[in-house]
Amino acid sequence: MKDTDREREKQKSKLRRGMKTSSEKKEKPEKSEIEKLDAKLRRHRAVRILIFLLLAVLAVGVFLVLERDRRREVYDGHLTSWEKEITTTAKDQYTAYRDYVLRWNRDGITYVNNKGEAVWTQSFELANPVAVVNGNYAAVIDRGGYRLYIFNENGCTGKVSTLLPIHKVTVSAGGVTAIAVEDDLADKVFFYDMSGRQMGIEMKTLLTEDGYTLDMSLSPDGQQMVAAYVYLDQGVMKNQVVFRNFGDEGQEMIKRLVGGFKEYDGQLIGRTVFLDDVYACAFAEDRVCFYSLKNRLSPQMVKQIDFKEEIYSIFYNPQYVGIISEGSDSVKRQVSIYDHTGKLTGEFETSFAYTEANFSGGRVVLYSSTHCQIYNVQGDLKYETSVGSDVRWLACTAEDRILMIDGKTARELTLEAANTWRDLLGH
Repeated sequence: MKDTDREREKQKSKLRRGMKTSSEKKEKPEKSEIEKLDAKLRRHRAVRILIFLLLAVLAVGVFLVLERDRRREVYDGHLTSWEKEITTTAKDQYTAYRDYVLRWNRDGITYVNNKGEAVWTQSFELANPVAVVNGNYAAVIDRGGYRLYIFNENGCTGKVSTLLPIHKVTVSAGGVTAIAVEDDLADKVFFYDMSGRQMGIEMKTLLTEDGYTLDMSLSPDGQQMVAAYVYLDQGVMKNQVVFRNFGDEGQEMIKRLVGGFKEYDGQLIGRTVFLDDVYACAFAEDRVCFYSLKNRLSPQMVKQIDFKEEIYSIFYNPQYVGIISEGSDSVKRQVSIYDHTGKLTGEFETSFAYTEANFSGGRVVLYSSTHCQIYNVQGDLKYETSVGSDVRWLACTAEDRILMIDGKTARELTLEAANTWRDLLGH
């Protein structure tokens, strides 16, 4: 190769190296700008996340403050929202049903709605009527007699006549009804659908085996039953709580029996109840037992609460159980509120001479024929007032509304409070 050619190639190589170096120098600033942009975006995202977290913490703080104020809110008066004259008798009995109440006596039963209006009335002649409610259904028996009536919000759906005297009844939220009847040798339980048609389920218990039915309760779905029995064991009277499953799971179990408990030290279990389809309770004079049926074929006792003093009253709904026992002296009463697992949510003492207690409208209500006290489930007193001279039934339909029946009228009271947390929200 000639010298001139070599020289020319050297020049080309220099030019190529120069172009490459120049290109690299141009690319570096571009890469640096991208990195700066990514960093800026990351900072922007971090700021947005921080602002979001701060706002979330602020919102939680505001909610907790408002909730605290709501819990502390005490009503200082009430107004009568409406009042309606009704016909009542001194022998009327009442139980909460749907949005108001069932009122019954020996001559019949009436469903009264939240406007004080009679939705329906069913006449009958029963010597000792007893009513039970579960969801949209109610059942009425003549205790010691031979008649059963089944109802929903539209009226009577079924009537049953028996050959043996009825002593216990329970109903499910879907209208399945079970009655316990007596004969000379055994205690029998029969099941009926909402129309009063006898179902293909029947149980028979002997005093020397499972025992005599003291109480029983169907779950809302109608597939489970909890019952308390008294039985003889070598001549000694004992009692037990028994669970049965009438669904598909219990088909292979003898007498549909899925569990039983006998650890009650001779104390009779006088009341059993399904709070919902999973949790149930049994009540004795000195204790309350909470059961879980998360495993429907293996019920478990999740909590037993013992009371040193006598239990005077019990009341419950699907979420809570209330127990009223003797307080710090003979005048005061201790009110304890538990959730469906047996966890204590609130307690308080009162010297109020109540005659009835219930859960309603998210409140704990104690009342007599002339006065009422209203608490939240944490045990904070919300309102106390005189409500007349002849109150027969009283409940809350909301946190700030009372519905009541006295000897002449049905009334709704709206509770009033000044400078509440609602005012802060513009309500």
